[in-house]
Amino acid sequence: MSSWSPTTDSWTGNIGNNLDAAETDANNGELTWHAYPGLTGETLDARVDAMLAAGFKGTSFTAIEDYLGDYFVINYFGEADYLGEGDYGVPGHIPGAYQFTPFQSMDIDQMLGNIPTDTPVVVYCWTGQHSSQITAYLNMLGYEAYSLTFGSNSLFHDDLTGHKWSAAQQNDFPLVATPVLVANF
Repeated sequence: MSSWSPTTDSWTGNIGNNLDAAETDANNGELTWHAYPGLTGETLDARVDAMLAAGFKGTSFTAIEDYLGDYFVINYFGEADYLGEGDYGVPGHIPGAYQFTPFQSMDIDQMLGNIPTDTPVVVYCWTGQHSSQITAYLNMLGYEAYSLTFGSNSLFHDDLTGHKWSAAQQNDFPLVATPVLVANF
């Protein structure tokens, strides 16, 4: 919606360079196996309903930066970008973050068991789109998960050469006032 119209733009005021010192160390060697969240006989429908009722669960980097040790942080881009060696200008990752490869790491027989159930989880990606989907998935499974709003665009925007928000992407399409739109803007 941010590119639809200046009226719906929530991005321009939320991009930034909030991560002062990106880390380039690989932390995945520190991962340990954890039990999966306890499921109490709920149906999938009940889990989906609970996730939808809770709404979007997001947090900003500025809200967690002084408490990083209290979170299990998942970096959801490829390993090269995680290490600061990729093609998109990323200088590294949030200190202490673990690298989970998109579309390859969240299966039950892969890295899912490395996520602790007793620690809040923060997932981040380039823009927040993939991390919000992973967050919904983790919350349905019983984890306490949050998506880092605006992703890497809030961490090191000026360094990015790809996946970068720009006001030039904004259009000026007409808006049709509906009760939902009016309530949200």
